[in-house]
Amino acid sequence: MFKVFKRFCLTIVLVGFLLLTTGTFSVSAQNVDIQIKDVPPQVLLSAKRVLPDAKWTIANWDLGDNGLPVIEIEGTLNGKKVEVDVYTDGGIEEVERDISESEVPPVVMTALKKYVPTFQIAAVNKSETSGVVDRYEFRDSNGLSVKIGEFGQRVLITSEDAGR
Repeated sequence: MFKVFKRFCLTIVLVGFLLLTTGTFSVSAQNVDIQIKDVPPQVLLSAKRVLPDAKWTIANWDLGDNGLPVIEIEGTLNGKKVEVDVYTDGGIEEVERDISESEVPPVVMTALKKYVPTFQIAAVNKSETSGVVDRYEFRDSNGLSVKIGEFGQRVLITSEDAGR
């Protein structure tokens, strides 16, 4: 566990150095995979408290939305993918659950059709922060992602190929 965290921290330092010296960087400090057995106990316990019936399969170090390190713990619940992003102190950053298209509120589907009318949905997930739905994320089979706020008011379109 310590080795993985040490490698993650070293990558962060390297990225900072490259950014300061060159103004750009191409090394990713995100998504350092770790085994479930190597997840710190307080982090795994937090994920289990949020989704007690989930079967956890993989985890990775990442940077949270606020720039702090989080461990993304992935698994399944009732046959659907779930992910809990947990800070190293055990605090929860975010909970994501794959859902069916029929579970998406109409106002969110209207926003999707308005801004990306030809979008072909391959997967949908619901993201919760502090127990409140924050956004819905739609993915297609080509790596395009559309994130829409719970009331259809915020739309962010990204691609897995962005920046490559």
